[in-house]
Amino acid sequence: MKQNWGNDCRKDKSKEYEKAVAMMGNRYKIMSAFELAENPHDNESPYFEPFLVDTVTCYERIDLVSADAAYLSRDNCNLVVEAGAVPRIYPKQGVTLKMRGSSAWTDMLLTS
Repeated sequence: MKQNWGNDCRKDKSKEYEKAVAMMGNRYKIMSAFELAENPHDNESPYFEPFLVDTVTCYERIDLVSADAAYLSRDNCNLVVEAGAVPRIYPKQGVTLKMRGSSAWTDMLLTS
């Protein structure tokens, strides 16, 4: 019988699921960081910084970090630039170009 998170997440059945969060390379698809979330409803964004730190220790050079909108923040863009890479995080609707202390944010949004 098929189980579906989208249908079960609002019911008591959501306790039957586990949530895995991972960071992996685009070219060779090798995981550089992985963790099972304690709660399947947890936000994924707090995992970004420790995963990026683990990835930087595994590789000599990181050119590009791409992520979905769950990781979109100026802080995450700054972390990627500090690691020597270019951030490419999918923007959410209504996002603005305002820097608010992050030139990496504006650069990312203007150069797609």
